[in-house]
Amino acid sequence: MKRLLLFFAVLIGFSGIVSAQIGYNDVQFYVEAGKGLDSAGYVVIVISENGELFIGDRWPSQIKESVKNDGQYLNSPQKVFSSISGFAWGTFRNTNYPSMNKGFKKDYNLTTSSKTVYTLKESGGTNAWGQYTAPTVYHLAFSNDGKSLIKWEDGESEYRSYFIRVEKEEFKPKADNLDFLYE
Repeated sequence: MKRLLLFFAVLIGFSGIVSAQIGYNDVQFYVEAGKGLDSAGYVVIVISENGELFIGDRWPSQIKESVKNDGQYLNSPQKVFSSISGFAWGTFRNTNYPSMNKGFKKDYNLTTSSKTVYTLKESGGTNAWGQYTAPTVYHLAFSNDGKSLIKWEDGESEYRSYFIRVEKEEFKPKADNLDFLYE
């Protein structure tokens, strides 16, 4: 009996860990806190792949159109990767140039009991337009349940941004409401 109780206790503990944050090789969508999907200017897309997080963005209408064209879009990191722009805090996974892959890695120094933090360190240098960019460190902090996200840069924590997760079902086409036919 004790073994059975121990087994269930361990099982419950693991199920809590599995449901937290972002799953392995998963895709999650976030909008700015205080806005809904219809009022959001853009959606932050977080892709987990092989222990790293990559982020990009798309307009809600672009995501809905992708879902309409491909029912597997929401659960496919590869399909989402090929569609995101990445210009708003973007990180990239490039199969043609693997050395360019820049993903957020778990930061054990900043992770707390209520937030799991991922960090990306940019070395700086000259960008594609010939402009100098300073070295920057970016952070993503996820609540334990994965429902909220905070983004900020080192030395700029007072300018952090808050986001809430959008459930994938919200991007799926909805049936027309024809209740008016029965009035």
